[in-house]
This record gives sequence, C-alpha cells and structure tokens, in this order.
Amino acid sequence: MVIYGQVCIFMPNASGTDNYFFFNSYALVLLQWMKSQGIASSKVLENTGLSLDGLQNIEQRIPESKFFELLQNARGHFGEEAFGLQFGAKITLVSHGVLGQALISSQNIGHAVEVLLKYQALLFSQAFIELKQDENEVHVDLIFSEQAKSENIDVLRHEVIFSCMVISLRQMLAAQSFPVILHVCHNAPTWKQAYHDLFGPEVYFGADINRLSIDKSVLTLPLLFANHAMAEIFEQQCEILLAQQTKEKPYSQKVGKVLLARPGYWPNIDETAQALFTSTRSLRRHLSAEQTSFQTLLDDIRCNLAKEYLKQNQHSVSEIAMVLGYSDLSNFRRAYQRWTGETPKRKNSLAS
Repeated sequence: MVIYGQVCIFMPNASGTDNYFFFNSYALVLLQWMKSQGIASSKVLENTGLSLDGLQNIEQRIPESKFFELLQNARGHFGEEAFGLQFGAKITLVSHGVLGQALISSQNIGHAVEVLLKYQALLFSQAFIELKQDENEVHVDLIFSEQAKSENIDVLRHEVIFSCMVISLRQMLAAQSFPVILHVCHNAPTWKQAYHDLFGPEVYFGADINRLSIDKSVLTLPLLFANHAMAEIFEQQCEILLAQQTKEKPYSQKVGKVLLARPGYWPNIDETAQALFTSTRSLRRHLSAEQTSFQTLLDDIRCNLAKEYLKQNQHSVSEIAMVLGYSDLSNFRRAYQRWTGETPKRKNSLAS
C-alpha cells in the first residue's frame, strides 16, 4: 500500500511473477472437503492446469485466478448456493501456516488482531484489512484494490473471508458465543438465511463497505492456546517470511512507486522505464508476465485517487481532474465513467 497524501492506494504485493496468490493449503482444504462430499479431486482440478502432486507443498502458493477456478469447479459440482460460506468455515487457523500459529498462540483477541494487521501481507495480495474502533465496537474493514474486484467472484470472496474470520474467532475462543454485525457491499443473495445462520440477525447487504463488527469487550478475552513464548517464535518467523516476500518486489509495484513519486506529474512508460533503469520493451515484458500493463496500473492508481479525493469532499471535480493529469474535464469524466460506471461527483456536493 502506498500513501499518497491522505489517500491510501493499493499496489500489488507479491513475490514471483504473479500478483495474486493463495497458499496451497487452502486448495488442499477445498479438495479434502469435496472428497468428503463424494466429489473427486480430478473434477475440481479439471482445466485448471493444477495437479494434486503440485499442491502438496503447503508453503507454496498458487495464482488467485487458479484458486478461484478451483472454487468455481467445486461449487458447480457441490450444487449448494451457500458454497462460499461453507468453504470459509472449513479453513482452520492452521491452514494459514506460521501466521495461523502466531494467531493461535496470542494472549487474547486484541493481540491476535494486532498480529494479523502487522502480517496480513502474508495472506492478502490485493486486499487490505483496516481496524477502526468507536466507544463500544471494533470494526474490521475489508478493502479490495480496483484490480482485485470482479463481479464474478466478489460475493464468493466476501463469503469465504468473512466466514473464515468468524469461525477462526470462535475457534480461538473455544466456541465462546459473541454477537457480530456484518456489512457487505453485495446485494442479498437468495441464500441470505445462511448468512443469518452463521453470523446472526445483524447482517446488512448492499452496504458501502465490507465490515465485520464485534463488541470491544471481545478483545480482552483470553485465548484457549495462549502461549507467550511460542507466540514470539511464530511472530519472528512471520518477520522472516515477510522480509523474504518483499525483498524482490514485482515490476508492477515498482511502477506504482514511480507513478506516485511526483504528485501532479504522471510520467509516461518511457520515462518510467528510464527511472527503473530498464528499457521500455523490457518493462512491457515484465508487466505482461505479471498479467498487467502500464496503462492498467496508471488507471488503477488514478481511479483510487479520484474516489478518495471525491470522498474527502475538499476539492472540486475540476481540481481533481487537474491533479490526476487531465487538462480536459470531459476526458476525466469519460475515464472515471469507464473505471466505475458512474459520473464523478463529490459527496453531498455538485459535480464541479
């Protein structure tokens, strides 16, 4: 995540050549669950290019696109609409590797949340968890980058992650009961009762944000397997993994930093390549290997900035267009509509 003034911009955060990845362990959990339902692994793996043998190294990762192909295959054979909620409930803390062990060993929920926030990059490449608190509640906000959003998988993604969160909390607290409040951006599905069965009565669809809220008192509840010494060891291992993961940053992230380095000035691809001490041709090739392009990265950053500036309600649309490198307001309006499907408007204000 790159901070641009008061605006948070999400940049790809990954190792290797694929920006979107998940632990193999999640795929193995899926395959084992499907097997228990009488669905062969070969059916779930069909046309994904993945093999059961290749998934056995649980510390390795697979591209997000491949993981969601597995989910789509499994859901098709499984048949039940609430598939995402059920699968999320099958992902145990151990499935998260060393980070999961660090969470299990934490002293209380508050400590576990701190650990998750610190090392969340080990789990997410195109999402970000943000913690907010008010007088009575703690809010865990789940935010996705523009690149990660997809109408085909958003609902499935929300279901898996929030289901996994709640089940993990209950596991750490030895099934102690506590109320949760869930807000999700997607509209109510036909299986909305399954949400209430899992999360309780307070589930709100079509919200402005994806948010899980719990009572503040839950943070101080001691965990069943709290172990200070083990927690320190696992957190040290998380530090090592995080350092290894960020050591070789992908070109898409490097490009993002160049684009955000000089506020108000947007270098072209030739200038960006020069800043990265490579040729334009090589830069195009590297970005293509990461399944993106210079224009996609530029649009993603501009779109995120535009949304945040409009939300802040401190600048006119014309000023925002100028900051984002659009001398012609109409060109900015067309670009924003292409990115979001909406007309750029300040919150509770006029459009210019």
